[in-house]
Amino acid sequence: MTETFEIHASRTQWLLLAFGYSLIGLCALIYIDDLILQIGSSGLSVLLGLSECNRLRSQETIQLCLDPNKGSITLKQGGQPYFYRKNKVYPTRWFVILRLVDVPKSRTLFLISDRFKSLQDYQAIRYSLIKMERMADVA
Repeated sequence: MTETFEIHASRTQWLLLAFGYSLIGLCALIYIDDLILQIGSSGLSVLLGLSECNRLRSQETIQLCLDPNKGSITLKQGGQPYFYRKNKVYPTRWFVILRLVDVPKSRTLFLISDRFKSLQDYQAIRYSLIKMERMADVA
């Protein structure tokens, strides 16, 4: 039975990214002595942070289809399906990192609860991914 989940842009991930780039800019202002390097590196970190935050905020919805019987994952983004037979799941207490491995293009997804419509969807995908990985290890 195939399970389908929708993954949206994460507000928490956006805030962490903005905080990280702001911290880098602040450290450049504090620890670099040369004024030109200080302003240049701070400005570049702010511009890079704005670019990354804008890219993350405008990210379109991803559909993730899990097929535990075949052990495959289909990722649909922008109407284009991508098929992955190999994956690795790194669960932690607060999030899951899903590494999708394919020869031409591999992807890594950072799955946190606010990327899903409900907490139940997040718990269901987390359970399904861990279960699929255990089944692949046994086979």
